[in-house]
Amino acid sequence: MIILKKLENIKNNARKLFYDLKDKLNSDFNNPRIQKRLVIISSVILLTLLLIVGIYNSFAFYEDIDDGVSLIKAEVGELYVNNYDYTLLVYLNDGDGNYRLVSDIPSSGYNFKEYFCLKGSTFEYNDRTKMTKATLGVKDVCSVYFDRVG
Repeated sequence: MIILKKLENIKNNARKLFYDLKDKLNSDFNNPRIQKRLVIISSVILLTLLLIVGIYNSFAFYEDIDDGVSLIKAEVGELYVNNYDYTLLVYLNDGDGNYRLVSDIPSSGYNFKEYFCLKGSTFEYNDRTKMTKATLGVKDVCSVYFDRVG
């Protein structure tokens, strides 16, 4: 019996503490100074989150999309890339006058015809060694054309 009375007393004290705390918090949230601080803190948190999302989305992300056409990367031949984004598009002419985009520089059966770079980079190709060399100044896209021999 004494234990039940003590448990009831603890329960009543806990309930009283809970309601006292609830009333205190409600009165604090109704205080204009507290509300102003909450608005400021909430605004700072929201702006910080928006800033993080904005910075995350502003960085360029590269993904390899397998669409059947590969772009030549820096490891092909002697193409040296030094802290620049460089895209090399290789086109082959099989003698029908139409050029098709391919994924590799041809190793035989084709002669180098010409190149065009959008922002002034230069491209060299040695037909004898089948090696390439590019001189890059800015982020650039170069198209290189090869014609079938014979």
